[in-house]
Amino acid sequence: MPERLVASTQYQDAEGTAAIDWPSGTEIHDFAKDLGIDTNRYFPVAIDVYRTEVTESLTIYAVDRKVAGETADDIIKYGRSHGGTLPVKKFHTDGSLADLLKHTKRFSLVAINRIAKGFNFEEEPEDEPLFGTHVKEAIGAIKELRKG
Repeated sequence: MPERLVASTQYQDAEGTAAIDWPSGTEIHDFAKDLGIDTNRYFPVAIDVYRTEVTESLTIYAVDRKVAGETADDIIKYGRSHGGTLPVKKFHTDGSLADLLKHTKRFSLVAINRIAKGFNFEEEPEDEPLFGTHVKEAIGAIKELRKG
């Protein structure tokens, strides 16, 4: 049965979204290839990283080009013409989150505590700096003393 990939943990204490920018022109293909996936046959479309206190797994989901087409456009057309479903093969790899981060240009992860789920956030104006102005004044005085 088709399913939408969604991150999950045992208790879902916090959940959210993630985004990746790959180095120009490489996308996910170079990373998948470095993990031993035949990217000439399989077009990688998703990554699943799961980590516990004792284990870590990195799975690549890829579409067989022989089934859904050679290019990104072919695969998009295939998915649209098949009710929004892509046939994927799961590749369980020896990769890690650290390996993934080495291959990215930018990475963003937002996880919201379950008590705040569904709420919008409005940032409050900044209060006095953490160390307060008296520390700034003391640093300024020390700099003046060093000059003299």
